[in-house]
Amino acid sequence: MHPLRGWPFLSVPHHALLSALWAIFAHGALGILVLAPILLRSRRRLRDSLLAFAGASLIDLDHVFAATSVNLHRIETLGGRPATHCLLAALALALLAWAPTRNWTLAWCVFALNVSHLVFDAAGGGTPLLFPLSRPDAIPWLACPLAAAAMLWVSAMVARRGAASLPYAHPVDA
Repeated sequence: MHPLRGWPFLSVPHHALLSALWAIFAHGALGILVLAPILLRSRRRLRDSLLAFAGASLIDLDHVFAATSVNLHRIETLGGRPATHCLLAALALALLAWAPTRNWTLAWCVFALNVSHLVFDAAGGGTPLLFPLSRPDAIPWLACPLAAAAMLWVSAMVARRGAASLPYAHPVDA
């Protein structure tokens, strides 16, 4: 990527490894934040938190396909993010998680992890958020923390109402 307008400290093409590591950390931390209420109710908090941390960056595998290489410099210097960096892809992944399990909490987790990644990226620009529409390709930087707060609130509602149905979650307080 070219250095991003909204997050200029995140993408430094001449330090591709540092950029990649920073992106993984930032997306993972944001993913854990937006799912915190659900993760706190889990009996396997560490495992589920590690899965959330990793899952928040998995959508970036599309960069490897777009660059047709695992070379970090090629990945970091793409002209923009692939078309799969969009809300439609996040919804499709959530439905793919829901279909075999019929677990709405899991579907929400997959959706929230991907959307948190997308809004973070879109604050920097070059993200086809509403693909197949060409615009917007960026959102104001303030939208990222606002979206994270909204997803945190939804996660709290999901944890409150749905945690009792998860086999690995603590029972909801009566």
